[in-house]
This record gives sequence, C-alpha cells and structure tokens, in this order.
Amino acid sequence: MRVLCNNCGLKCHIKEWKERLDDLLAKKQNNLLDDEVICLSQSIDDLISDCIFCNTSNLYSSNRRNTGERDSILYYYGEQHLIVNLYNYIEEGIRSKENIYISVEKNLYKRLENYLIINRIPTEKFKFMCLKDMKSMIENNDKSIKLGEEKSRWIVQPSLQKHFLYAESTLNKHTKDLDLDILYVYDAYEHIHRNAKSELSSKLLGKCQYSLKRESHELWV
Repeated sequence: MRVLCNNCGLKCHIKEWKERLDDLLAKKQNNLLDDEVICLSQSIDDLISDCIFCNTSNLYSSNRRNTGERDSILYYYGEQHLIVNLYNYIEEGIRSKENIYISVEKNLYKRLENYLIINRIPTEKFKFMCLKDMKSMIENNDKSIKLGEEKSRWIVQPSLQKHFLYAESTLNKHTKDLDLDILYVYDAYEHIHRNAKSELSSKLLGKCQYSLKRESHELWV
C-alpha cells in the first residue's frame, strides 16, 4: 500500500460519491444527460486520478499534455460511474458517425444496452463483439466490420488478464494502420484497494485517461 494511504480519506470519498451517483441516477430515472449526473461523475473521475496517481501528483498536474494517442483508459468506480462515461463515449462517436463495437461481459452489456435505449440511443448504432471474435476478424481483415473504411470506436473490458495481454500484443500489429480508437475500461477498485498492482493495471497506467471532460492527456507515472 502507498505511503500515507492509511491516513488518506480519498478511498472513503470515492466510495461516498459513488453511492451518491447511484442514488442520483435512480432519482433522475437513469437520465445520463442530466447535468448533476455528469458533474458528479466528473468529480469521481478526479478523485480516482488523485488516488491512482498520488505518488506523482506534481508531475501529473504540471506535465500532462495532449498526445493525440488513440488508445485510452477509463478507470471506473462502480457500474453506474462506468455507464455514465460509456454513454458519453458512445454518443460522442455516434455524433461523429463512427462505428461502435463493445467487448465487455455479456451481463454488463445487457445493462449498458438498457441504459442506452432509455436514453434514446438506437440499438443499430452499436454492436456487441466478444474479444476473441473481434481479434480474429481484425487479423483476417473481415469485411463485416468496417475498420478499414470508416472510423470506429472499440470499448474493451480486459477482465481476463492473460488473454487480454496476449490479444493486445497481436492486435497492435493489425490496428496500427486502422482508423480505430480503443477505450479500455478498468475497475479502479482493484487498483485502489489492493496492496500490489497487477501486471495488467501496471500496463494500463501508461495509457491516456478518458473522462467526461473530453480531454486526452498523457499521465506521467
């Protein structure tokens, strides 16, 4: 555990604000466009960054810059916080006429799909793809996905570490020339509340962080 973590209140604040977001979404009837919902989600983004990057907070504050990096990471704390951010990312892509592919656990996908429908996102605007199938289709230049013809966004939940790390290493060979933005979604709870970082969380720390602020920054860690 990081030095001074035991005396830091960030973990409690993040948990408290996560519960507030859950309650607020219920009160707002799952309206993901509500200003209060967006503002509260942004605040959770900031708290997560403060916690994860606390050992390098000075470098993070002074040296972050827009790199134009296509791959980014979304640290989320609680499912509601994840869904608010994913709605923003998906809606942003749809407005830009991009293809949206989603590779997450099926149960999570169903809940996300319900939120998107409630918030008037047509189901034909996004598509579920398991990570294995998406990897195979990219490697084989499958024409049923239009990665070579149109700009696309791909949401990836790397829940199986070994499979994901292998998949990413091989995918990099095939996606570098494609107009494809990848958003990796990672549960911040695992990083914040565990004593040691996993191989995957260490790898993802080098990526840009995505948040509702629509900023793309390199995080110096």
